[in-house]
Amino acid sequence: MAYEGKRADLPASAVVRTAVLIGGSGDVGRAIAAELGRERPTRMLLVYREDDAAAADALAGASAAPGSRVLRADVTTPAGRSAVAGAAALDLAARVDLLVYSAVYRRLFPALEMPLDEWRRSLEVNVTGFIAAIQ
Repeated sequence: MAYEGKRADLPASAVVRTAVLIGGSGDVGRAIAAELGRERPTRMLLVYREDDAAAADALAGASAAPGSRVLRADVTTPAGRSAVAGAAALDLAARVDLLVYSAVYRRLFPALEMPLDEWRRSLEVNVTGFIAAIQ
């Protein structure tokens, strides 16, 4: 089915859906988690890299279904991706209805002044992390 700018909801028979939100403790991730919880019961796995309190607040504010939790992992590393896959298999019974990738690494520099380490980190989080998550 081609994307037509409409939400692709699950059948009404799917009472509780599952979602993995990578980057769930940032502003965008928090807003998405809150909306998911408002729409219908959603068991969530919020994946974050830093700031334990922000991730816990995001989950608490999301009206998440029982069984939801936060997981600290860096999806740009093999160990982090393995932790997410293991948690999804265990906590979500290996069923993921929605995958939201809202992790972002943004540092603003003029192109000629940007340190290569910053460029590499940006690619790791914004591109490689996303591709790894969907695989």
